[in-house]
Amino acid sequence: MHVPRATILIAIASLPAAPAARAQETVRASLRGVVVAAETGERVSYALIALDPGGERFADSTGAFVYTALAPGKYHVRLRQVGYAPFDTTLVIGTATPPMRFELKHIALEVAAVTVRTSSECASTDTTEARTASSQVFVQLSQNAERYRVLADRYPFSYLVTRRFEDLRGNGMAHVHTDTLRYDSNARHPYAPGDVVRPDPDVSTGNAKVVRLPTLPDFADAAFQRFHCFRLVGVETIEGHRMIRMDFVPSRRLQTPDVDGSAYLDTATFQVRYTRVRLTRVADAAEGVESWEALTKFADVVPSLFVVMLVRAETRLTPTSRDVVRRTEEQRLMQVLWLRARPGAHDSLP
Repeated sequence: MHVPRATILIAIASLPAAPAARAQETVRASLRGVVVAAETGERVSYALIALDPGGERFADSTGAFVYTALAPGKYHVRLRQVGYAPFDTTLVIGTATPPMRFELKHIALEVAAVTVRTSSECASTDTTEARTASSQVFVQLSQNAERYRVLADRYPFSYLVTRRFEDLRGNGMAHVHTDTLRYDSNARHPYAPGDVVRPDPDVSTGNAKVVRLPTLPDFADAAFQRFHCFRLVGVETIEGHRMIRMDFVPSRRLQTPDVDGSAYLDTATFQVRYTRVRLTRVADAAEGVESWEALTKFADVVPSLFVVMLVRAETRLTPTSRDVVRRTEEQRLMQVLWLRARPGAHDSLP
């Protein structure tokens, strides 16, 4: 923090006084608000607020938020929280704007038991009710992605993970290697078609490849949505929990390896808990690879704000291509280190 040095004014009596210059005061305004559930009046913790102009931030644990040092004028306000319908409004904010109360409505959605269907290039013959349900779940998935992006960018953090590799050979013998890595939340590589499989930057010889696993913010990215079709499947049980499953498949326009898979949302909160991603066009990706699949599990770092807790990837190789027939990599979260500020009791970041 830079502390301004004190300025000492020295009056010299023998010189004539100059006319005093009148400082021009800058008029500032502020917006204080609280987010509540429309049905019950209960506070909505950590809702995402976007003020345009003004930036994005989370409400605190009591649903309160504040923007200061604003220029008086008209602003667009967006409020988002998973499990609630999006809310948008326009406000005129002045120097005496009173604290405001914003109400979010819970979404009511019944999702049937899992029934896997196929469709061509996003075409659907579902009923209007089914299409509405699919659209609502897609909005919730996008809100999860947007919240994760804001958390990673506005409240940057590093996370320490333990990494474990296991190579299983055709004779049943296994080789295990472990290490520890540190990642930065805002050091991301956005999805780009044709760029999912790349040469391994850590291996200087041979033909080693890596799969650039899509992260949760990619699901809300315009490029990912443009090249993938999303479809609501139904409800499945994972690790004893009922989850809403939404599938995504790459467009038939893509002629390069890409990813398909599923996102699993909690039936009560609509928060993403798991993603499952598979590599497509495997034969074009790397010689001797039969399949590649990764499971990602998320956990709360504060209520309704989550980070990656576990990533487990498995590569299956053709038995004739090499000694190793299966390779697994598991990354497990050890610690989260906040680099600037933690979403908490009072978010007053500029």
